[in-house]
Amino acid sequence: MKLLFLLLTISFPILAEVDIFISGQSLGGSFTSITKRTPKPGYSVQLVYTGSPAGTLELQASNDCINYDTVPSGSVVLTGAAGSTLFNVANFYYECIQIKYTRTSGTGTLAAHFSRPE
Repeated sequence: MKLLFLLLTISFPILAEVDIFISGQSLGGSFTSITKRTPKPGYSVQLVYTGSPAGTLELQASNDCINYDTVPSGSVVLTGAAGSTLFNVANFYYECIQIKYTRTSGTGTLAAHFSRPE
């Protein structure tokens, strides 16, 4: 009796290590982060904010790395409490991204964690 074994290989994208591109940024005033070049075709950004910040955080993108626009569903209003927001940007092909914060009141700090498929 002969036995035949069939090996099936299933491939899943494996996420790379998280690349932190903002750490300890004060939310005591408005700011725009440094530009980060994006891999293609997709990525995710998690914004973690502490303290009691109030304002608007926006994930912005650009193809020329000069003129930025807020990505679809890329804005969150902070209402004075700590928390986190995750933006999953799949099937977009922007050249660069940045984080923009417009403060209305309160203080806190921000960290942004960037991850992409390998």
